[in-house]
Amino acid sequence: AAAVAGYLASATFANLADETRRTRRNILERFREAHGEKRIAKLEPHHVQAMVEAKAKTPSAARNLLNTLRALMQHSLITRLIKADPTIGVKRVKIKTAGFHTWTEEEIAKFEKRHPLGTRARLALGLLLYTAQRRGDVIGMGRQHVQNGTIRVRQSKTGISLEIPIHTELQTILEASKSDHLTFLT
Repeated sequence: AAAVAGYLASATFANLADETRRTRRNILERFREAHGEKRIAKLEPHHVQAMVEAKAKTPSAARNLLNTLRALMQHSLITRLIKADPTIGVKRVKIKTAGFHTWTEEEIAKFEKRHPLGTRARLALGLLLYTAQRRGDVIGMGRQHVQNGTIRVRQSKTGISLEIPIHTELQTILEASKSDHLTFLT
């Protein structure tokens, strides 16, 4: 419990992206609830491997658990709560996926036919397609980010500031999508 509390209060944790902090906090709170009364110095690789394998049916959750425990153990090494990292040598659960299907030009045209200019769905597609940004960054975009033919955005994951030229198709979509809100998508 003390190791988790120390990590959550650390500058290392504070400097993570918002979503990473949220995910790791949730994982660590469950870990603390299940194991908080135990001594972290007694944690061994086979214990960590068993925790990871217990989540094998949800491989992304297993990977997030292992990544989070590795960060916790790095902090615990620095703060001298442990002498060796018990996550070293723990095998990751393989994630089997074909990835996300990339829409064809025909699929995009079909979507655009179904969702005409001025609809929220068309605006969402336009912002995603013509800015090539993550969903989390697109939902924060608004008219205040449009300046001199560009959309200025600071990526939430990387912290990088970008000036994205507004494609003529996106300009048409934005003009057809009237809104009194701070964000394009509400």
